[in-house]
Amino acid sequence: MILSPTPTFRPPTPPPFHRKSSSPSKQPQRKHLPSFLPSKSYPKTPKTHFRVTAWKRLPTEGLSQEMCAIASQNLDHAPARRRVRSAFIDVHQQLDHCLFKMDHGGIRTEEWYGRNSRGMEIFCKSWLPKVGDRIKGALCFCHGYGSTCTFFFGGIAKRIAASGYAIYAVDYPGFGLSEGLHGYIPNFDELVGDVIEQFTDVKGRSEVKGLPFFVMGESMGGAVSLKINLKEPDKWDGVILVAPMCKIAEDVMPPAIVLKLLALMSEVLPEAKLFPQKDTSELSYRDPKNRKTAGYNVISYKDNMRSRTAVELLKATSDIETQLDKVSGPVLILHGAEDKVTDPLVSRLLYEKASSKDKTLKLYPDGFHCILQGEPDDRIFTVLDDIKHQALSPFDVFLIELPLTPMDFSRSLRLQTLELPLRFQTPIDHLHQNPTFSVPGGARGRIVSALRRPPIEGLSEELNSIARQNLDFARTRRQVRSAFVEVQEQLDHVLFKFPTGIRTEEWYERNSRGVEIFCKSWMPKQGVRIKGVMCFCHGYGDTCVFFFEGIARRIAAAGYAVYAMDYPGFGLSEGLHGYVPSFDQLADDVIEQYTKIKERPELKGLPRFILGQSMGGAVTLKVHLKEPYAWDGVVLVAPMCKIAEDVTPPAAALKILTLMSKVMPKAKLVPQKDLAELAFRDLRKREMAVYNVICYNDNVRLKTAVELLQATKDIEMQLEKVSAPLLVLHGAADKVTDPRVSQFLYEKASSKDKTLKLYPEGYHSILEGEPDDRILTVLDDIVTWLDSRCLLSFVSVCSKLVSNLELIPFPSPKFVVTASSHRHKPATQPIGKTCLNLGISRIKLLQNKRDVQLKHMRKEIAQFLQAGQEAIARIRVEHVIREQNIWAAYEILELFCEFVLARVPIIENQRECPTELREAISSIIFAAPRCSDVPDLMQITNLFTAKYGKEFVSAASELRPDSGVNRTIIEKLSVSAPSGEARLKVLKEIAQEYKLNWDSSDTEAEFSKKHDDLLGGSKHVSGAAAPSQAPAKRVTFSSPPSNGAHTIVPADVKQEPQYLRAPRSLINTPSFSSEIQPSGNDDKARPVSETKGETRPQSSDILDRARAAIASAERASAAARRAAELVKSL
Repeated sequence: MILSPTPTFRPPTPPPFHRKSSSPSKQPQRKHLPSFLPSKSYPKTPKTHFRVTAWKRLPTEGLSQEMCAIASQNLDHAPARRRVRSAFIDVHQQLDHCLFKMDHGGIRTEEWYGRNSRGMEIFCKSWLPKVGDRIKGALCFCHGYGSTCTFFFGGIAKRIAASGYAIYAVDYPGFGLSEGLHGYIPNFDELVGDVIEQFTDVKGRSEVKGLPFFVMGESMGGAVSLKINLKEPDKWDGVILVAPMCKIAEDVMPPAIVLKLLALMSEVLPEAKLFPQKDTSELSYRDPKNRKTAGYNVISYKDNMRSRTAVELLKATSDIETQLDKVSGPVLILHGAEDKVTDPLVSRLLYEKASSKDKTLKLYPDGFHCILQGEPDDRIFTVLDDIKHQALSPFDVFLIELPLTPMDFSRSLRLQTLELPLRFQTPIDHLHQNPTFSVPGGARGRIVSALRRPPIEGLSEELNSIARQNLDFARTRRQVRSAFVEVQEQLDHVLFKFPTGIRTEEWYERNSRGVEIFCKSWMPKQGVRIKGVMCFCHGYGDTCVFFFEGIARRIAAAGYAVYAMDYPGFGLSEGLHGYVPSFDQLADDVIEQYTKIKERPELKGLPRFILGQSMGGAVTLKVHLKEPYAWDGVVLVAPMCKIAEDVTPPAAALKILTLMSKVMPKAKLVPQKDLAELAFRDLRKREMAVYNVICYNDNVRLKTAVELLQATKDIEMQLEKVSAPLLVLHGAADKVTDPRVSQFLYEKASSKDKTLKLYPEGYHSILEGEPDDRILTVLDDIVTWLDSRCLLSFVSVCSKLVSNLELIPFPSPKFVVTASSHRHKPATQPIGKTCLNLGISRIKLLQNKRDVQLKHMRKEIAQFLQAGQEAIARIRVEHVIREQNIWAAYEILELFCEFVLARVPIIENQRECPTELREAISSIIFAAPRCSDVPDLMQITNLFTAKYGKEFVSAASELRPDSGVNRTIIEKLSVSAPSGEARLKVLKEIAQEYKLNWDSSDTEAEFSKKHDDLLGGSKHVSGAAAPSQAPAKRVTFSSPPSNGAHTIVPADVKQEPQYLRAPRSLINTPSFSSEIQPSGNDDKARPVSETKGETRPQSSDILDRARAAIASAERASAAARRAAELVKSL
């Protein structure tokens, strides 16, 4: 086969296609045809199967379809590359580029294949001066990544050779025309050794013996040249570096875990083309014409980077970086000032670090990466002249001062040659040359051994030897746990100071997949009523039989049945230790086990809650998302439900991790820090964590890491589907799972009953690793929340039961309620205490809910005021006033219900409504249809209808003059629009509360405008019910939030979390003024409003109609004003 028009070959053993050629003057010109066209038969290249197919080269503009077909061949093997190069020789010589137009007649060229010590054919080429010209010295060239020495460098070499220098170049194994898989560098040091070996042979040639020898490298060839200089510092007379790749920039250095995964990936799939590589032609070639010419370098490697090659380049640059100060020979560094492929600051760093006394750095203004090929012609000639005059000829030290400031040096260095979308943080010189891992089905695969535990202080050698056992299998873990049971019970930890009388049970049960699952239960003391069921999901690597033992006993002592299980592969359950083959499967195992538990007879009908900690939070959310109606509440402690964006691995790292997990899923390759310092704030408790000897604290298995990442990503996409009552607890200083993730969950969850509590200075393990008082506080918060939800569940059940019962249990049908029969009610008519109790409980829960809603609404208004959107704020403030009024009305109604409840015996013994109770009862009846979210009031109204008749109830509902309804209740439940003065007052309060510098003049002017209100008319009717007194009571808010509460709890001064308080203006609202006082000889309360001198206006049909008309007019007027303001704001 013919390689060039004038080849001369000197191989040790010429291959079949190799032949010698005469001098250039005697070589006949001939047209080269592609050697693999159908018209000729050539030996076919043996087929080799690869995991990744070759890159599909785009058609080159200006070429025939036949030549494009030749260029698009698979170039993985050298014979194909050689054939393609032969077909394009004539094309190359016709290119419009200054390097191909150089007329240096008489330059002697030679091409040959030399075999290296590993038996590979290495392509070599030389360019010698004209016959008779003295050779001044020899220059050995190292090309860049993916390139070859037979394209652009041909013109560079001829120009330098014309100045009297012998030029030698090689194609690295796997590049250009040399043997080897295309673009594959199995070992960078081996590549450097091959280059040294070939250049050593060149130095032995007679025509260059005793002459100065220089080595020149471009881009990646700069790294090769530096490696050669570092290996043989005394054998070279100078080093020329053109845009060298000699350091990985810090801002693109991948973290250690990614580097380790990359190294292991390269061991398993070294030849896989996994790393995307950008087309750098736009970044490398400034001249568009020369950029287009680069497309004709058809045997260059432009496919994705192979995994082993990427690792070797990273290791090489990291190794060179640590030895820059050892570069001692004369150095000339040339770099384009606008290079975006290898940053010129890298060359500056090399210049400063090198210990050479003869060093020069030249920056070319506006120059791109390829300053020898891609610049305008005059710049290319300038660079070549600089090489000849400053490096190869005797020259004085010439240093160009660079206009670089300290700010320039502070900016990160960027090196994009590798095009790896990874973030680097540490050097990779710590990578193992031969990492160990298990390869399925491979006899030579080695399994990573288990982590060797350090000795535990205070334990005997016998117990330490037990703790150091390999815990990969459940049987060993169970034996170790049995040996440490008594040791754990003696630990000085608040959780191990168990409440007595708690009944426990342990058992193993096989699930539907045949895996033996360890389960344990903690039941309240014998005779204590069980309030509800709590099921627990532990964190990653943990078990339910260490710290959770104390947590479970505390919750069980509060009246709850607590159940827990160890996941397959964790704790005492069967399975490879720390191995999660499928997160969905793990969640299904949890669902299956807890479904069986919930069906136990002693638990049927009880409220069911699920608690998850850390990774158990992800499990809990998965369980809830799979069964959204199976749980009455979800408690999450420092949940792992989203990967924070600033620690999310890049796409390339995830791809590597996923691929590796399929090849060696059980390998322990992902490093895991000792989380004790990050999880336990209390030093004494941190020391106790080592006694949890069956926890998994080794490196994370590959498949487990992938499943956790995928699970959190899946959960993140479904957070808005979290609909169950939700309590999220998190330490504010947690460095394991970011508390911002819990905030994100709280905001996204669609649950109407959700609470987020942050504990000041709390670490990750707020249930185990905090001071004793904090641990007990967190446990109390959980129990309090559970109690409130159990009460709410009880209220809902009772409401349903009451609604299905007969409300009037008369002994005889003759007492059926009619409009005129209330005089004939028996004196012993019963009044439902249950309904009153349920109403009081529901009102308290709704008050807590409105507390939070008011806080949110006031905050939104503050934001509108701050943004200058006063028109919207003026409208929104009406809703705030409305909510405040309802809250105040609920407070009065709660007290009225309690007052009536205390007087039930009096009500049952009297036929008529007692005078002292008339106001309370009438107010409840009036409010019942207007407070639809308290259905218990309607039940109470029905009871009073049965007791006192429809006429009595109608009088209260229709606000007849003799009804006695509390005036404050009427005002607070009114639908009339608030006055401008009231709205302005609330707006000022909000501005003051949020410390806003708000100018209220515009709003005051708007509120002071007089609007013609044709609908309102006269709103005063003489004879209206006089304001009456209502019981008062001090309002506190220490109870947990209600159903529907949305609570975010900030830290208070005592560093203990508190639930949100109602606004001060609501707590002190003057909605009532009377108190409950002692009456007679007993402690019963009588309202002060009971005065005999109180006068009531007489009832009349005209007055009733007037009242109804006024009410209708007020509602219409309010609606009209709101509509008008809304239109003006738009």
